[in-house]
Formats: sequence, C-alpha cells, structure tokens
Amino acid sequence: VFERKSYELEVTTNGEGTVSEEVVQAKTEYAYQTQVRLTAKPLYGWKFVEWSGDLTGSENPQIIAIDTSKQVQAKFIKKFYEFNLSTEGEGSATTVLISGEGVDNKYEYASEVKLEAVPSQGWKFSKWEGINSTSNPVTVEIDSAKTIKAVFERKTYELEVTTNGEGKGEIDISIIEGGIANGKYLYESVIKLTATPNRYSEFEEWSLSNGVKENEEEILVNVTGDIQVQAKFDMLIKKLNGSETDIVNDVILDAEGNLVMIGETESNDGVFANQNPQNLRLGFIIKFNRNFEVLDHLIIEGSDTRSGTDIVDIIEDKGGGYFLLAQDKEGRGVFNDNPTKGIRRSLAILKLSSNLDLEKTVFYEDNDDLFGDGFVKLQNNNIMVASMVDNPNDNVSWGSFGADIVILNFSESLNLNWSKRIAGTRSDYTSDIVESGTNCALVSGISESTDGYFKSTTAYGERDAIALKICQDKKISFIKRYGGSGEDYGNEVIKLKNGNYLLRGITAGGGNINGNLNTSTSANFIAEFDSEGNEVFNSIISGYSLRSQITRTIDMDESIYTIGIGSRNIILDKINYSGDIIERWSYGGSGIDKPEVVLPGLDNGLRVFGWSTSTDFNYISKDNSNADIIYMNFDKNGNIVEVK
Repeated sequence: VFERKSYELEVTTNGEGTVSEEVVQAKTEYAYQTQVRLTAKPLYGWKFVEWSGDLTGSENPQIIAIDTSKQVQAKFIKKFYEFNLSTEGEGSATTVLISGEGVDNKYEYASEVKLEAVPSQGWKFSKWEGINSTSNPVTVEIDSAKTIKAVFERKTYELEVTTNGEGKGEIDISIIEGGIANGKYLYESVIKLTATPNRYSEFEEWSLSNGVKENEEEILVNVTGDIQVQAKFDMLIKKLNGSETDIVNDVILDAEGNLVMIGETESNDGVFANQNPQNLRLGFIIKFNRNFEVLDHLIIEGSDTRSGTDIVDIIEDKGGGYFLLAQDKEGRGVFNDNPTKGIRRSLAILKLSSNLDLEKTVFYEDNDDLFGDGFVKLQNNNIMVASMVDNPNDNVSWGSFGADIVILNFSESLNLNWSKRIAGTRSDYTSDIVESGTNCALVSGISESTDGYFKSTTAYGERDAIALKICQDKKISFIKRYGGSGEDYGNEVIKLKNGNYLLRGITAGGGNINGNLNTSTSANFIAEFDSEGNEVFNSIISGYSLRSQITRTIDMDESIYTIGIGSRNIILDKINYSGDIIERWSYGGSGIDKPEVVLPGLDNGLRVFGWSTSTDFNYISKDNSNADIIYMNFDKNGNIVEVK
C-alpha cells in the first residue's frame, strides 16, 4: 500500500500583504504533485512586486506544483501617491518630509509631510483646502493622492478718521478699490477721504499717522496697515474771547494794513490776562495784522463803562499813531485829570503812538454831561468831534434828558479851536460823522426841534432823522431832514464811491420818505444826496422790521451792503440804489449775534466785526454764554472766506 508523501509549502511575505493558498488539482497518477494557486494580497497602501524562492516572476496569482518542500516569498512595497500643493491669494507653501520617502511630487504610503504656509506682506493664512485644517504648520500623513491648497486672505486694518481744530466739518469715506470686512479695511484697499467744512470753517490739512500731510480736501489713502487720519478745520470766523464779556465798538484799517480795534472787556484772561483782576468793564485798543494775530494791545485804565466811561471812536493820526475819543465821569486812571470827575461827563481825546503808548490826553467840558458820537480828521489835519450835551432847559418830549448838538474842532496837537452848539428848544442828537469835502464834515443825528438852527427845516413828526454839513469856518452848509408822522432816526452817514453821501436810519414811514412800509412798527431807510445837499433818492429798505435793524453800511461793487441784526442773528444784505434787497444771508446761533463794524475786504469782499453770545453757533467754541468778539471775511456773494 502506497500513500502520497506530504511536503511543506512555506509561504512568507516581504512587506505588508498576505498570500492565500488554494489547491488547484491533485494528480491521481502522480499523487505527490499537488498544484497550489498562490495569490498575493497587498494591504492598503502597499502593492505586490514579485515572488522569490521556489517561485519567481511578478504574475499574480501563480500556481506552484508541490513535488518537494517549497519556500516562496511574496514581496510587497509601499505605494507612492501624487501630492499636489498650490496657493490661493498672496503667499507661498513649503513641504518638509518628516518620515518616509518622496520623489517628484510623490510620497510613499504612510510618509509624514509637514506643510507650512508663508503669507506675503499684508496677507494672512486662512486655511488648508483638501485636508480641512486651519493649523499652520500642519503635518499630513500620506494615505492617498493629495491635492492641497494653502488659502491666503488679505489682512484687515483699522482706518480711524477724526477731526481737530476750532472749525467744524464732515468727512466722507468711500471705497475706490478693495473692500471692508467686520468694520475693517482689506489690505491695499484704496479709500477716498473728502473733507467738507461747514459754512463757518475752512479745511486746513490732513495729517496721517505715517507723517504724511496733505492740503487738498480730497485724498486717496492706500491701506497697508492700521492708519489714523486727522482732518483739521479752522474757523473762517476768528474770535477774541476771555471768560467774561468782550464787545467790539469800532475797527479801522490803518495805513500799514493793520486792523485796530476798540471795545470793552470784562475778562482777566486771554489777551487781557492779569490786566483786569476786578473784572470791570474796561475799554481796550488792540492792533491786529490781517490774519487777526495780536500785535499790540492796551487796556485803558479807568475806562469803566459801568461807571460812565466809554471809548467811543478811533481815527488814525496821519503823522503816526491813533486818536481815541472817550467820555468820562469818574476821573480814574488815564482820566485822572478830568476837571469834572465825579460831577458830570466830559469828553476826552487820547493820543496814542503806533505802539499804543499813551502820549497825551485832553478834556473838554460843558455845563452838563457830554456824550461823544464820533470824530474825523479833516484835510487840514484838524479834528472835528460830533457830540451832544444834556440840556435840562430843553423842552423834553422823550427820554430822561434833553440834548443839544455840540460840534468841536481841535488842532492836530489837540488844542481846541472852537465849539458850536446846534440846537432848538427840544432835544437834538448826533449819531455819526464823516469827512465831507474840503475841511468839512457831514453829521447824522435826530432832531425834535422846529426852531433855532432847525427853524428853516420842515418837521414831519415827533422826531426826524437829520444830516447836516458843517465846515472849518463853523458855518452850516445845509441840514437835511427826513421823517414821517412817527419817530424817525438818523443812525449813520457814509461816503459813497461816486462822491455822494448816504444817510441810513429808521423810519415809521410817511412824510418825505419814499416807499411802502411793510410793517406796523418801523423800518430802515436810506437817502442819497450830493455834497451840496441835493437829494438823489430816498427809499425804505424792504424786508426789515423793528426786530431787524441795520447797524452798519458800506458801498461796494456798485451795490450797497448792510449788516444788521435780525431776530438776534447776523444779517448781511446786498441792496441796490433803490433800496431793494438783491440778496440776503443770515448767520448765527441761539444767542445774540450782532455785527458792529464793516470794512472793505480783499477782492471786493467785506470784513465784518461783531460779538456773539451763542454757544451753539458753529463758529463759537466756548463754555460760557458771555459775549465773544468775532471777525469774519465775506466775499461779494455772502460766503465766509479765509481771513487774510
């Protein structure tokens, strides 16, 4: 009896995989030659390469005949997988092989590769696409073909825009290129900034945190980091203020182009620091350059308005320096030599040097209180003063005292040449004075009298506006009288560019004043006449009421401009020679805003001086409700422009 021998078939592996054995056919006639099918089965990430030992080749599966003991080895090796790495946005990505092998953008199975994203300037790493990770760096195990993308996005930066300066304005921010995310601007965004000052301000400059300064109202900003931008606005309206009330009375433009102002202050700070410790209401004179920068100033010692001392008017001395007209009762400080101190008001003329040093003071007294309204320098350098004296003998019809007009004439050295009382039996007042022809002056005012010097004039009502011309020889050339049945006032007289004169006042209408009164109370009127007193026209200025009164008038650009106060705000009007308002502009806040002086400006513009108590007026920046002095430049179209 024979039986088949059994032979060992030893199957081993090299690498990660298995080999299955399957008997294919037993040879009955050759019992010992059993055929076995060997199948190499690589594990994931591996692949079969070849057989070795008693079996060769790479065919898989393969049959082996068992005729003796056999040894077979199946060889497996790791697969290599494609590895594609790219970027999106601005930046780069690097690979470092930590374990395993790699070649030509292929890595063998189970290799470990470190990926690191390196953003460019202004960019930041966001995420890895293909492996769903935001870690950086990150380690990737190779278990399949990989397509990985490093995604970069722009950084975002803060753009902080603020304003400074005493003016006010708005900033418009618009994106030209780029965008915004979570309230911040993307890297390399281009932002347009537009500065728009309000009507009382002007744009000065942009200041960027990188040190750049720009003067154009519109600029482009390239966002490359956090940036702070500041827009500076200056006030077109200049102000002069302390912590108490400050008021302007008059301003002149001297021969050197400087502005010289007189007024009243209660402040002991600001320009007047430590000069008014008792906060009296003292007179002052200040010299400014055209930019409203203080050159010199002087507090008039003893000029306490609340005790009866006022600085009334200022004119320039053609030989250098200035004259001030004042009225004093107390005889304090520079008025110590007042012969009527403590008794009644006297007039005083102060001579100041160009540096505002007091050189001389002279007084003029009468039998009763004297009130000065203005003075002018004549062609012969004499000084003519318009004033009024309280006359208790007058037949008073209104007010607490009667008054007579008194005209004074002084030499250049301030010696009195003569005085002339122009009066009737009732009250007569002066209000303004302007030079008129050769050594003459034109005086505006009010008259109630129908006798005396006013006997030859026609009275129209209880009180009429007047204009009279008086010369160096004390003679009165003419007296013009305007009025209706009510009360009329002559408030101001100016010289026109055509050589004629304009009287401006208030009327209740009727009488010899032309035009329809559009209010039940009173209105402003103007009257033009030549140097001989021949009238050209007179008319009520339309659009005014008692609460809307003119304070000053100027002849500019073939039109008349008036400034006034209307419902507590500043009113600027352009008026034709018929008294019709061509254009009107208003300015102000919730307090009282009052213009006091108007002078010619540059380029046919206007300089306006006044005072304001508004705390919400856009050009006022202060913490109290006392009055501040203000200075504005207007062009001929009513726009507030740069002070220069």
